[in-house]
Amino acid sequence: MIQKTYSVKNKKEYEKMVDDIRRQSEYETAKGRLLMMSISAWEPEKMAERVRRVNADLRDMQIVAFNGANDGMDVDKGIEPTEYSFLLFNEPCFDIVDYDVTECEGSKTGKSLREKLATVEDVKGVFVVTSKGFFCMDTFFGELDRERMQYPFFGTKSANGCFWSAQYIGYVADKEGVYDNRLFAIIFHGRELQIRATYNFGWRPIGRKFTITKTDERITAREIDGRNATYIYKDYLGLEEDQITALNVCEFPIVVHRGKRDIARIGLKGDVAGELKFSAPIYEGEEIRLSIGNPHDILNEVFEDSRGYLSFNPEAMILIICANRNMLLGEDEHIESDFYREYAPQLINIRGFSEILCDSNGGGELNSALVAIGFREGIAQESATMTDEKSCLTRIKQREVPLLNRLMTFVDAMTSELEDMAVEAKSASEAKSRFLSNMSHEIRTPLNAVLGMNEMILRETQDNSQIHKYAWNVKSASETLLSLINDI
Repeated sequence: MIQKTYSVKNKKEYEKMVDDIRRQSEYETAKGRLLMMSISAWEPEKMAERVRRVNADLRDMQIVAFNGANDGMDVDKGIEPTEYSFLLFNEPCFDIVDYDVTECEGSKTGKSLREKLATVEDVKGVFVVTSKGFFCMDTFFGELDRERMQYPFFGTKSANGCFWSAQYIGYVADKEGVYDNRLFAIIFHGRELQIRATYNFGWRPIGRKFTITKTDERITAREIDGRNATYIYKDYLGLEEDQITALNVCEFPIVVHRGKRDIARIGLKGDVAGELKFSAPIYEGEEIRLSIGNPHDILNEVFEDSRGYLSFNPEAMILIICANRNMLLGEDEHIESDFYREYAPQLINIRGFSEILCDSNGGGELNSALVAIGFREGIAQESATMTDEKSCLTRIKQREVPLLNRLMTFVDAMTSELEDMAVEAKSASEAKSRFLSNMSHEIRTPLNAVLGMNEMILRETQDNSQIHKYAWNVKSASETLLSLINDI
């Protein structure tokens, strides 16, 4: 198989792309032709026109299109590029199914897809994309039995607008039309097809744990620790409610633990004072923590993940990247995808409403993540070459480190030390408690024997005898000592 990806901003670039694809010998011989389109144009009419045009110019191409924030997009200047990624397979190895998701409830759709998957042999992975920003992926994956998943589910939600806006509308499209109420699933299958999917987060949880104590409709936290949910941003980031915006909180995602993974949630000012609204489900009783991202650590994690694709030697790749990472990395945002381009130069970057990855390790709908998916047909015959020591990661280390990065490293180191100190303090406290418990037991046992024997002396001596007086003194002192031990 081969992959060819193009970023198209105008008619001239489009015509050049079509001509280039027609010249590919694999285009004529391919038994499976898939085109994935990430379209920056928000209007459904523009989206439909772009799909119709490429469908007319390139025959027998299966098309799945969605909105995405593509490189080079500038809404103010009217620049709305489209990413076209052609995947040409040697064998017919994918099926496309779609479902109506008007109600946003995932369980019905998950059940229908599960029944479909049961009829397909050698499933290797499933790409899902939906136009519904509030479609519940948790109930969707719940029907698919995530704990026993034998292959990954990955994808995105079509991005058009912001999730905290009541005007949020996203679209998906195929050759038949444009939809605001559909979920497309591309089922990849085949004995020779191989898929590798990996998850990168990079933010580190810091500070104490909080508990979500009251929610509303799964995406709104009303109370955290029994207080207004917004207090965590006020107390820890110094933000008033009208300051709880994406720009102010994206560097500090809220972290929850699902399955074997830490995943992020971004909470923004809700419709009611004191509430936080999320783009994906959160639950009462769930423990959360704030997190901090160090650009160096985030890039290093991605670099190490990309190295894992060396032996896999992908023939095609999809990267699904959260805009939060771009905001944190700034001018270095391109470096993450550059790592993977070493092994898949024609990969496509997808920046949607959220990232999706669910497999036996857990996951689901993500945030602040980078999900990498590699494809190939057959066993890797020849490994790609590894970048030498002058890789972009090495070049980053050699240049001046921005103040923000240094501050994050400092906070990260201090947090690590405080956490170690907290563990040591807890261990010391537990050791002290064990010592006092043991000491109390070891002293109380013989003291009770003394009290018992002394009681016998009191009973068997006359009240006015000297021995009786001594025994009373022993009893008084012993009871005082026992009271002190009990207090311990």
